[in-house]
Amino acid sequence: MIHARNFLLINKASIPSGKMTSTTKTPFDFHRRTTLDKNIHEGCNNQLKYGNGFNHYYLLSTKEDINKKSAELFSQRSGITLKIFTDKPIIFFYSGNQLDGTIIGKHNITYNQHAGIVLAPQDFPDVTNPSSKWPSNLLKPGQRYQWNTIYHFSINR
Repeated sequence: MIHARNFLLINKASIPSGKMTSTTKTPFDFHRRTTLDKNIHEGCNNQLKYGNGFNHYYLLSTKEDINKKSAELFSQRSGITLKIFTDKPIIFFYSGNQLDGTIIGKHNITYNQHAGIVLAPQDFPDVTNPSSKWPSNLLKPGQRYQWNTIYHFSINR
């Protein structure tokens, strides 16, 4: 689950376009628990084609409140749950789109396309571009930068 009602569109080069759209009734809607495989291969969505899977920035609904859960992953096979809490406004979601079977992991497992994911709390992308409409995250000399993210793991068997 990703607690976001909107995400940033990307162009054919997988660069955020600066435009935001709703996740509702799209493969990008992870507000409720769902299977990632189903959403990656759902229909003819241009956004999924551009990213070769998920390669998108989600605008969190948690209002940068570290006490509110931003995302949750659960593996039915292992029983492992990951909960993410952050005071960042964005979670970047990448679905291992460039994995090509050349990396061998633990227990000699080959990492093929979509064999792993990234959920990375961040600020808005491309804010140093003068035409950006997003809040600036430019750090000036003497300013302090601090943010918090909690990764909470548990096992349910």
